[in-house]
Amino acid sequence: MIRKNGGGGSIGAYISTRVGYERIPKYFEKARLYACDLTYDIKIRMDIAIFINNKMIPIELKYKTRQYSGTLGNEKIYLKNQSAQDSARYDFIRDITRLESITQSGIYPIEEAYAIFLTNDPLYWEPSNGSDTLDHDFRIHAGTKIHGKMNWKPGASKGTIKSREKELTVCGTYDIEWRSYKPHEDCLFKYTMVEIKKEKIYK
Repeated sequence: MIRKNGGGGSIGAYISTRVGYERIPKYFEKARLYACDLTYDIKIRMDIAIFINNKMIPIELKYKTRQYSGTLGNEKIYLKNQSAQDSARYDFIRDITRLESITQSGIYPIEEAYAIFLTNDPLYWEPSNGSDTLDHDFRIHAGTKIHGKMNWKPGASKGTIKSREKELTVCGTYDIEWRSYKPHEDCLFKYTMVEIKKEKIYK
């Protein structure tokens, strides 16, 4: 995940520049990966929780693909078409609200947290043609500013909003930008990373 020689706009390289390369080995010493239980709310699990200098850095990850097949080195790569972009956008915004809540709880020594979305599907980073989409509030294309109350527009199907009925409120303000990550010349991925800082959540 975090590597000094990530290069090429990799997610790892970007995180590294934020925390400092000299601190990376300590991350690996005390990193808990996959579904970390938090006593703050037993229903909440973090994808990654990093502990360094008596501080906790929670990270939530989203990885969505569209269909692709090719060769990366000597390895055949097959990615399925996951679709359901509206639900995935909601889930990413929900990750941000959860990270804000945990950061502000005061129960954990958190000053910063990260929500990361990696995809090769341009429907996430390209704007839609209109503002009448049912998931308009949850759009995360390049140039979007995320803040305030967000909800589905009337008409969203029960299947789409199942387990996603709740209105979301983002307290901080986050500008969405996408960076390229190209593991193969004809396979373009992009990622966006939202940094949640404790002192800026309500500013």
